[in-house]
Amino acid sequence: NSQPHVVLSAGEDGVVLSHDVRNSKPDNLLTVSSDYRPVALYSISSHPLNSFQFCVSGRDHIVRTYDQRSCSADSVPLHTYFPKKMQKSDDFIGLHVTCALYNHDGSEILASYNDEDIYTFDIYGTPGSFIHQYQGHRNGATIKGVNYFGPKSEFIVSGSDCGNLYITVYDISQGQKKAVKQAAFFDQCFGSSGLLPTSDKFSEQFDAGQYILEAQLFDKKGDKFVS
Repeated sequence: NSQPHVVLSAGEDGVVLSHDVRNSKPDNLLTVSSDYRPVALYSISSHPLNSFQFCVSGRDHIVRTYDQRSCSADSVPLHTYFPKKMQKSDDFIGLHVTCALYNHDGSEILASYNDEDIYTFDIYGTPGSFIHQYQGHRNGATIKGVNYFGPKSEFIVSGSDCGNLYITVYDISQGQKKAVKQAAFFDQCFGSSGLLPTSDKFSEQFDAGQYILEAQLFDKKGDKFVS
């Protein structure tokens, strides 16, 4: 990080500020706008390998990237990202991106949409394209976060309005997924203690082979989930 003393912030007035901890006042980098109106911003993320670049998301369907060195009050984004299906469809009016951030090396951007899905974008991809679409999470009651998990962004974790947590072990030795063990944690996950119930009930030894561990959050009815 070439700017360890700088913190970026974004607000619902659409303004992006640069806070240098050595100074008493922040610098106004830009105001994100659409159709001449400020876009309320919910998240900001710095590029992990180029600290001058950052992405923002907020109250529309577009993730925007900028470079601090070329920012001004009316800066145009370096790039914009959104699934092409959202470009001219009345079905997606009112959707917004509650959280967007880079992966471990800045090659992808992860974005969570309210009342829609989670998408990953190749920062060098063609406009309107996306790498993956993840369905099942519920992002409606509050502004949900999303994040990569693992040293090389191997997994994705997301906030959700769901209720239940399932953890499953699959045997993939024969080329097909075969569930061999499952433990479920229901409403007690959200008890007054705030802790997941833990015990030795899930501990089990398996024969040599290839296995994967899958966690799923289900809603109260059990018909929608995020893995």
